[in-house]
Amino acid sequence: MWAVGHLFRTPEPRRDVYISSIIESANELLARNGARPIDGASFWAAVLAHGDVIYQRSDTARGVLAGVGLHATTGRRCQNLHRNLLSGANVRGPFIPPDPARDGLDRPLPLPSFYREENGLMRRIGPTENLW
Repeated sequence: MWAVGHLFRTPEPRRDVYISSIIESANELLARNGARPIDGASFWAAVLAHGDVIYQRSDTARGVLAGVGLHATTGRRCQNLHRNLLSGANVRGPFIPPDPARDGLDRPLPLPSFYREENGLMRRIGPTENLW
C-alpha cells in the first residue's frame, strides 16, 4: 500500500502501458527504499484499498484490458481516502468510459469468417463478400 500511495493519480486509467509496467514501477520504488517487491494480487488490493485510484476491470469478451490511473512522475497526489472508509464512506467504483461508442464497447466485436478454398488454404471472407 505504501508504493501505491507514493504514485501519482491520473484522471483515467492509463492505456499507454500495461498493468505489469505499473507494478514494476511500484516495485522499483519499493526496492529504492529497501522493501520487498509485491505481486499483482497485492498491488490490486492496495489500489482498491486506497479508494482514490481510478481503475478499469478487464473484459476479455470485448478486448478491454485492465487498467489503473497511476503514474510514477505526473498526476494528482494521494488523498488518503482509505481513511474515510472507517467513517463509512463509499469506495470508488470501476471506471466507465464517458463515451462507450468511442471505444466500441457498446457493441460486440465482429467475428471474422473464413472459407476453405479448393486447394486447402483458408481465406478470410470480407464484410461485403457473399459466402454463397
